[in-house]
Amino acid sequence: MYVSANTVVSAVGSGIGPAIFVAILTSRTIAHTPIPDPIVFRNMWIVGAVACLAMGAVALLVRRPRYVSVAEAVGAAGPLSDIEAAPSGA
Repeated sequence: MYVSANTVVSAVGSGIGPAIFVAILTSRTIAHTPIPDPIVFRNMWIVGAVACLAMGAVALLVRRPRYVSVAEAVGAAGPLSDIEAAPSGA
């Protein structure tokens, strides 16, 4: 399930990202030339920085599994759907 979700997100990201940057890059050109105006490159850096901040915020909100010791996991009364055993070094 993770692999298929990762494939979908990667495909969407790799399709939308370049399209956004091309749209920004071609939004304003120097008069009578196909050369982008220098202000456009600053706008591209701003959009990239905002995207990085947004992805960082999403990464901080991702739920992490709660680790418990093996003894607690064995003695638990209910199903352990969201609990994983602690790594051997913990």
